[in-house]
Amino acid sequence: MTANSSVSSLFGSRRLRCFRVLRPRYSVAIKIRFNAMGVFSLLLTCLSLLGSFQLISFLKNYHTARAIGLPIVTSPVSPNSTLCMIFGTEIAQILRLFPEPLKTCASIITLGWQYDDARKPVRDRVHTRYGSAFLVVSPGGIDAIISDPTAIHEVLKRANHFPKPSMYSKSKPCPVERIDS
Repeated sequence: MTANSSVSSLFGSRRLRCFRVLRPRYSVAIKIRFNAMGVFSLLLTCLSLLGSFQLISFLKNYHTARAIGLPIVTSPVSPNSTLCMIFGTEIAQILRLFPEPLKTCASIITLGWQYDDARKPVRDRVHTRYGSAFLVVSPGGIDAIISDPTAIHEVLKRANHFPKPSMYSKSKPCPVERIDS
């Protein structure tokens, strides 16, 4: 097998794209052959790696949450992720088509579900089922949901014992000096 035939078998012989790389005194034509199956297998490999990373993160977080001892709601997406903040309503509509644990998850991943008075029946149903404190476990982390006022007061009073994600850390000082007039 020659080097030319192995390249041909790798990239296929149907589609041929020619790119020109311009150099100061001459131009070189580079021929690249694209194969749809090669592109598909590369895409499938990337998606499977991403999925396995998400699964490993989820299992690690689930194991940690079980050690805490509170009721657990599992979620395939993190409620605090950018993806969920942008497309949370659409993701929730898809999750409502699945059996009950994912229906509850659909209610929880919707942005602002804790504060919206129109969702009070959903809030009451979730807290009736899981109690006043429960954990939401996702590949992005573990979120504690607490509705008991005394427990909330205790958490806020001992803030150093309950570390928050880096997105909630103290803001960095502004590099521009403030000028008071």
